[in-house]
Amino acid sequence: MKDKKIINIASLLFLLIIQINAVAQTELELLKSRANLYMKDGDEHFNKAFKYYLEQNHDSCYLYSSICLRKNEIKSEINNDKIEILNYLQGVSAAKKSMLDKSLRNFRTISDSSNYRNLKRFWLGYINTMKENYDIALFNYSFWMKESERSNRNIIKTVLHNISICYLLNKNYIEAEKYMKKEERLIEKGDTATLISLKMDFANIYYNQYKDSIAIPLFYESYNLANMFSDLKKKRVTSKNIAVIEKNRKNYKESVQYYEEFIKWNDSIWNRDKVWELTEKDKQLALAEKNREILIKEEELKRESLEKILVMLVSSFLIVVILVYFWIRRRKIIYENKLETLEKTNKERNRISKELHDGILGKLFGVRFGLGFMELKTDKETLEKYEQFLNELKDIEKEIRDVSHRLNKPVGIEIDFFNEIEKMIQKKSLIGNFEYSLDFSKPEKLNFVTSKIKFEVLRVLEEAFQNIIKHSKADKVQLKIELIDKSMHLELKDDGLGFALQLLSQEGIGISNMRSRVEEMKGEFLVLAKIDFGTTIKLKIPLKTEKV
Repeated sequence: MKDKKIINIASLLFLLIIQINAVAQTELELLKSRANLYMKDGDEHFNKAFKYYLEQNHDSCYLYSSICLRKNEIKSEINNDKIEILNYLQGVSAAKKSMLDKSLRNFRTISDSSNYRNLKRFWLGYINTMKENYDIALFNYSFWMKESERSNRNIIKTVLHNISICYLLNKNYIEAEKYMKKEERLIEKGDTATLISLKMDFANIYYNQYKDSIAIPLFYESYNLANMFSDLKKKRVTSKNIAVIEKNRKNYKESVQYYEEFIKWNDSIWNRDKVWELTEKDKQLALAEKNREILIKEEELKRESLEKILVMLVSSFLIVVILVYFWIRRRKIIYENKLETLEKTNKERNRISKELHDGILGKLFGVRFGLGFMELKTDKETLEKYEQFLNELKDIEKEIRDVSHRLNKPVGIEIDFFNEIEKMIQKKSLIGNFEYSLDFSKPEKLNFVTSKIKFEVLRVLEEAFQNIIKHSKADKVQLKIELIDKSMHLELKDDGLGFALQLLSQEGIGISNMRSRVEEMKGEFLVLAKIDFGTTIKLKIPLKTEKV
């Protein structure tokens, strides 16, 4: 399989940078005329930034333009033209240092009506090409094409070249070839550098379309021209292209030969650039290092300040969470203790009620019943007293029966059943990130359900909602409660992941606890589930009302 990507990166993007350098030099006079005015103001940082820009010392240019922009920002100086020049200098330096996002921000600050709008659009096109945002790059190049119709031949040629490169990298080979042919018509006689680049561009178009019979001769033509030309970078790129081509053709011996040639030119370029670079860097190393230390120190101080603020916020949040947790836990313990006490009280009341009803009341009834069948032969006054005692015994029985019934009525914590359910599902929906719907049928009748049943149902729902949050991943939850034939019917349904019903033979503690609570209330518990179709829990609980 052909290694097309290597050829694109090794030649096309490199050629794009070369063309931009040429245009930057052409348009440089536009900046010089304005920048020279500000250099007379004695602004040392501005002067150094522009000086290093002209010398293509991008590290130093970036540093001094940054200092100058920050200084102007602090002083609130309003000189849009000067600020735009500084943003242009820093944007070019950032782009050369591959700081593409920073470079984009610099160029975007330059106005579309500025004297430097053409350079702005050109660089925006270049940076977006490097970031593979080809549509945005083409928009900026096309915008400049309209502006550059009155420009010189070299600028138009450069824009056409970069538009064709964008289309080529975006695999729109028809448009790429069209713009390259337009560029070809503008090449002047003796312009060997542009001719070499153009032949490589055409070769890449055909090579990426697997038209090897056309592409390979063009690659060799560009290679032969480069060998007769003085530009080391052209020699390096063309030799790398031939090495890749021969490798793809499985001519490994020839491929190695051209790779060795590529390495030779690459080393020559590196050595040449290194000598030029070291001479200038030795002069500026101390100053640049000092400024870097200052910038690093400032960043460290900012970071330490942010870390302290973050620690304080996190600590405060944790303290609040812990306090809320213990407050909720304490309320829960108090509630459970109170409920346990009330359960014990109700059991004792029920026991006393049974003793009164089944024991004392039964004996009194027996005595009164026996006395009622006795035949007394006595005077009328005595018989009247006898009847009076029997009626008093009957009244005592009625009073004991009323006391027994009142004792048999349970006392409990007053639970606003529906309000508690609504608060619970609102809270769980926020945690589980699901939507919910509630349907309470005949709520006025359900209000008479005993506190014990209300409490146990709330516990079952709490466990069910926990399972939905932990396992179901549901988007929607429906809860329906209604009264049918003196029983409470509850259905909780979700549209989550569900599970296989056969796994219920190994049901976990949660489902086991829910089932146990429902069975204690003499109710029925049912789980319906299917993988990817959610889970439904159904309860049927016989009601014991608190009505007298």
